[in-house]
Amino acid sequence: MVAGVTQWYVVAKKFFLLQAKHFDSLEMGRVSFHYLQRDLQSAGYRGCRTNDETFPVNHIYSPLNRKFQFFNFNQAVFGFIASPGACYGKMPDISCKRIKKNTPVLIIYNVPQKINRLVNDLKFAEDAISLPHNHGIHENSLVLINDCHHGDLFIANRVETTKIYHNKIINVNESDALSRGYVNKNAVVVELQTIAYYLGVPERYEKEHHKNLDIAQVNAALFRDDLLQQAQEIVSDVSDLMFEFGIKTSRDDKDKMSYRTLTQMREHDWPCVQLVRVTIVDTNKQRWIYEISLRNRCSACSGVDLLARHFMVGHRVMCADIFGI
Repeated sequence: MVAGVTQWYVVAKKFFLLQAKHFDSLEMGRVSFHYLQRDLQSAGYRGCRTNDETFPVNHIYSPLNRKFQFFNFNQAVFGFIASPGACYGKMPDISCKRIKKNTPVLIIYNVPQKINRLVNDLKFAEDAISLPHNHGIHENSLVLINDCHHGDLFIANRVETTKIYHNKIINVNESDALSRGYVNKNAVVVELQTIAYYLGVPERYEKEHHKNLDIAQVNAALFRDDLLQQAQEIVSDVSDLMFEFGIKTSRDDKDKMSYRTLTQMREHDWPCVQLVRVTIVDTNKQRWIYEISLRNRCSACSGVDLLARHFMVGHRVMCADIFGI
């Protein structure tokens, strides 16, 4: 009788462990997809006419500040392999130190967060911008104020409970005046974040092993890193990470997409990316593959495509709808 009970217990325990592993894998897939989908689908946001490259946006922030060199308003995504020295200048040093060597990195530009409408009209271009008390915009973040006629990009160098400022400061903002005033019922104020995804060494391993840590032997974690705020470990025990980029260079083949790996991408390819394929493999060899379209990159990328963009009104509205604009 005891032997029978023991055997039943062993079988039940194995079943329980298998179920737990299965649910852990499902949770890993759900969490990673949630973050990647949200960031990639909204990447490259340029205002309420986000898909119109003729939309005038005035840049008043300074490109000379090293802290702000990670902003890029001309493309939605960028990637590289983190070989020794490759990360320098592309991400902050603290993030580069965390990345596992020779693994891929995906940088996502202009992810809109903290979307607000003006509380009061901005009558004078030099005035502070009045926002709701829970506006959530961070100090020294990149901010876009825009209506469907104009836009201004600046650094919020001073943030208060209901106001944000764009003062002229050397190597921050080159002017304290926006291009024009804005009416509260039409204008939207958005913080644009630069987000990186990469495999890194979890902080808990660093604390446990200190200088004796062998990074090559540690199970990496998938990090989501807001380059100006903080890095967040979203999935642990990841053994492999891959990125591929879908590009359409012609409007003729509507359903045909050319996929390129990080090593195949060239500088002129990045503004043309319309879809990102992400593959995540955990330490149990469970594989997750996601294909996520960039909604703010609906039109095909070709040498001269301005005429086509003027006839894509329906697509342009669809891209902007996810922000409630």
